[in-house]
Amino acid sequence: MTGTGDITPDFDDVFERGIATWETALRIAEAFAVDPSGCGGIWLQARSGSVRDALMERVRTAVGDDVAWRRLPSSITDDRLLGGLDLASTLSSGKPVMERGLLAEIDGGVCVLPMAERLGADLAARLVSVMDTGVVRVERDGFAARDETRFGVVALDEATEDDDFGLPTKLSDRLAFRIDLSAVPYACVRVGEAAYDASVQTTRILNARRLLRDVEVPSELMVALCHAAAGLGVQGLRPVMLAVSVTRVLAALEGRTLAEMADAALAGQWVLGQRATQLPQAPPAEDQDEEPPGDNAPDDPSDDQLDQDDNETQTVPDALPEDMLLDAIHAALPDGLLAQLMAQMARRDRAVTSGPAGVRSASKLRGRPKGTSPGALRSGARLNLISTLRAAAPWQTMRRAEKGLGTGDVDRVERKHVFVKAQDFRIKRFQNRSESVTIFAVDASGSSAAQRLAEAKGAVELLLAECYIRRDHVALVAFRGTHADVLLPPTRSLVRAKRALSGLPGGGGTPLADGVMSALTLALGVKRRGQTPAVVMLTDGRGNVARDGAKGREAGQADADAAARVFRAQGVRAVVIDTSRRPQEHAAQLATAMGARYLPLPNADAHRLSAAIGGFVSATPTS
Repeated sequence: MTGTGDITPDFDDVFERGIATWETALRIAEAFAVDPSGCGGIWLQARSGSVRDALMERVRTAVGDDVAWRRLPSSITDDRLLGGLDLASTLSSGKPVMERGLLAEIDGGVCVLPMAERLGADLAARLVSVMDTGVVRVERDGFAARDETRFGVVALDEATEDDDFGLPTKLSDRLAFRIDLSAVPYACVRVGEAAYDASVQTTRILNARRLLRDVEVPSELMVALCHAAAGLGVQGLRPVMLAVSVTRVLAALEGRTLAEMADAALAGQWVLGQRATQLPQAPPAEDQDEEPPGDNAPDDPSDDQLDQDDNETQTVPDALPEDMLLDAIHAALPDGLLAQLMAQMARRDRAVTSGPAGVRSASKLRGRPKGTSPGALRSGARLNLISTLRAAAPWQTMRRAEKGLGTGDVDRVERKHVFVKAQDFRIKRFQNRSESVTIFAVDASGSSAAQRLAEAKGAVELLLAECYIRRDHVALVAFRGTHADVLLPPTRSLVRAKRALSGLPGGGGTPLADGVMSALTLALGVKRRGQTPAVVMLTDGRGNVARDGAKGREAGQADADAAARVFRAQGVRAVVIDTSRRPQEHAAQLATAMGARYLPLPNADAHRLSAAIGGFVSATPTS
């Protein structure tokens, strides 16, 4: 019974928080439905499931069936997004016919972005550009068009805490609301359904839309929102402008044409509170005792002074809305919200700096479609028939005239033909992302073992963890005694890599040349499989064993220099980490001969090492 007593309060607390979150989500959906474009949109964080589906149904109901509602897939083309040539109408009429894009079709409606956490940067840029200007401009295929459009966005974000990607910042900054349903159980939704009345909500929303244009926000509330944003560490004017728009919506929902403090406080909680980067500081304590009057001050205040004091007392409430609004937002911030925001910002930073999982290269045969380009039908090229017909369609009237076709019966049959020239050919383009393989070549000789082999192993373990996060393959080469051994072929198993590294003994000579050539051989094999290799060599750079096993510093160093030059000729990217206690010229000279980056271990922490590894992959030239 004691265990039950300990669990029940936790469950009740989670359930209560879920109910509160769901009720807030319903109120946000109602406010968004009044003015979708003015509010920007909703950033909805939740995995696909019954809870998210229930909220999306409520948003759809609140918006109304007479409002445009479109889903925007991440694979949409520019012609469908912005507008372009209507191929069927153009070919049937013989003259260019314009087709409106999806963004122009949803004027006054809502655009739903599924899997918004994987939205491409190019598509996000086009979307926010139209949101900012309210205009879709199309200039292509011999014609120009301009459509005005205003719409709201519902971004469905399914990213988890372990993911290194998320909603693009340029889009999230333009969405007033953020709802996190990841911790809301479906039981909370069922409880909330009991108090939901669709007819009452629809009436409130319609009345608010009619009243919205007449709602005014007093200047003192705008100033208070600006001060609240500064106190919460919210950067930029856009969040404040969104908060003002939400304030107008909340006043309209209450049937008022003049916004009040309660409207601004709730708007600040929803818009500014979710963007807070700091907790507001308490105002400095005022002195309780006034300064003693001077010697020349009269004992009894005059009537003029009393009137002045009364006037000053009456003007004090003018400054109160700022403090009241900031206190209201601060009190409404849930526990741990600031920590969650900081963790989310850290994940975004990792997504930018950790590097891609492989090299992006242009391809004509396979990969993710990346549009088309003019080209010739050479071997391996794949013709995009639709794009080719689009390129040829505007020229059909001229080409028929060149062939002397008129309006006769025979010519009417010929008019169904499409005249295509070589300049119209459009070839499919793909973007292929190859896998990355990080090859660790570790010097386990006696000199390294006596100095910093343990620290080198620790650095490699940190780098292995970074490679696992990036979904890279890893391989391990160790050189000691008279030769180098491949302890671990390319694998994604972090456990196997750590086991091979922990069992690595130290001692013996330094076959540096054989270590360089073994790493190169492994890297070239990785290249032949279509993967991208990157070599990380941890050594002090002092070889004393030749390729044939003969001992001698002079012969060993000469073979190492020759192997380094061969390595550089193959163009494999690498980094040489100097494991000496003090940086010396041997490892630096080896890095120069290999065409690698030199990084002394005493000045390299885990972040610099992982950033260096990620830089090799992202900086590899694309073919």
